[in-house]
Amino acid sequence: MSLEEKIFNTFRNVGIKSGEEILIPASHVLKFIETCKQYKVAVQGFEGFEVQSGEIIPRMDLIADFSEIKAKNWEGLFKKSHQHAYQILLPLCDLENLAFSFILMDKGEFEKK
Repeated sequence: MSLEEKIFNTFRNVGIKSGEEILIPASHVLKFIETCKQYKVAVQGFEGFEVQSGEIIPRMDLIADFSEIKAKNWEGLFKKSHQHAYQILLPLCDLENLAFSFILMDKGEFEKK
């Protein structure tokens, strides 16, 4: 099982299944970011969705892509990606109708770039 799978499995009981993805409710995104930090996995981006009456509606204003973060090494990228994700998601974590999918990267993937 990959690190990504382990992280998402941790949130499977609170997440919203959407195809092959698990959407993390806004109320759990800060804990999700902390879990990624514990596993040493960077947050490369996310997409936000509004969840209403069982429908999942993409929110184009809640898309973040951190793949262009400039960093000299893995540690710099790791730290900056978490800072950006935290800053953007902190004001949204109390909103009940939002959920997020995440793009993650571990050190091995970074070194292949």
